[in-house]
Amino acid sequence: MIEILHRDPLFLVVNKPSGILTISTFGVPSIQTLLRQQLSESHTSDGQPFVEPPHRLDRGTTGALLIATNRKSLSNLSQQFLHRQIRKRYLIAIPNPIDEHSKTLKAEDTLEDWMRKIPDVAQAEVVTQNDEGAKLGVLNYRTVHQSENGRILDVEMQTGRMHQIRLQFASRGFPILGDRAYGSNVDWKSGVDSPEESCVGDNSHEQHTALHAAHLAFRHPKDASWVVVNAPVSRVWKEHFPNFDFLSIRP
Repeated sequence: MIEILHRDPLFLVVNKPSGILTISTFGVPSIQTLLRQQLSESHTSDGQPFVEPPHRLDRGTTGALLIATNRKSLSNLSQQFLHRQIRKRYLIAIPNPIDEHSKTLKAEDTLEDWMRKIPDVAQAEVVTQNDEGAKLGVLNYRTVHQSENGRILDVEMQTGRMHQIRLQFASRGFPILGDRAYGSNVDWKSGVDSPEESCVGDNSHEQHTALHAAHLAFRHPKDASWVVVNAPVSRVWKEHFPNFDFLSIRP
């Protein structure tokens, strides 16, 4: 069952599990199809419930995912994403430097890179500003915890490019734990909290990464008041970093 973090007549915010697509083609499980089935049990109108996400999270990413439940709210929320009015913060876990000669990252910094999607490949690459299709990606980060198992960073997005967080850290020698597509050699377990939940997606290690949409803030489609939602991390985070209080970083 998909965990619903915030329920409103116009939208939902769910806690997306790892290993499942946000939207998929016919016959492939996704958050959209599973949530539609879940809501159908209490749906009183004719036809299927309206379930349309105005944004997406990568298959291996967990956390706060916004779902519009009617067309008017979908239009409003989509415009907020388009005009960068949505506030998004992520937690990521990256490896420690291999040795004293390895690349290092500052405790906190702003990262800026020109990037583009690689044609016919589900990946992005860092390019120069003058390369065809180049788009600027900007994010801010700060280190919130470090142990022998790696570092936890709190990342705030300024832009929303394809695989932006994954690419920007991997290009500096710090791929997100579990992100094999960008060079990680670490297995990041699925993080499902019960055998029942394990059926919602592909549980191969390649589909699970230490990238969590922890915080989402947006304007209510009806009265423009701020809606703020925090998504708790899955069990795998707590197992990997047992001495860190994840609630301490909530805004």
